[in-house]
Amino acid sequence: MYLQIYSSDVYEGYNFSEANLALHYPEFKPQAHPILATIYFVSFVLPGTMVMLNLVIGVLVNGMDDARIEAEIELIKKAEQALEGTSATLDLPNQVATLTNQIRELNAALARLSMTVSKEAPLPKK
Repeated sequence: MYLQIYSSDVYEGYNFSEANLALHYPEFKPQAHPILATIYFVSFVLPGTMVMLNLVIGVLVNGMDDARIEAEIELIKKAEQALEGTSATLDLPNQVATLTNQIRELNAALARLSMTVSKEAPLPKK
C-alpha cells in the first residue's frame, strides 16, 4: 500500500532507516526516455488497434452476410408460395421477383414454340 500511495521512486523500505537504505541501495534518480517511450507506445498500441479494428469489421461483415442470406431465403420461400397458389400476400419486391420468373418461363416457352413452328412450316419470304 505504501508503494501505491507514495510511488516507487520514494520507497524507503519497511525496516530500513535512511542510513541503512543508502548503504544497501545506490542513489536512484528516475530519468525519462521519450524516444524509447514513443517507440514502445507505437509498437504496442498500433498493432493492438489494428487487431481490434479487424475483429470489429469481421463481425460486421459476417452479420451483414448472414442477414443477406436470410433475406434471400425468405424471398425465395415467398415466391414459391405465390407460385403454388397459396394465399400469402406478397409485397412489391416479391411480386416483381415472381413476375420476372414467370416472364422468363414464358420467354423460354415462346422460344421453344417458335423453333417448333419454324421446323414444320417456314415463313413465306416477302
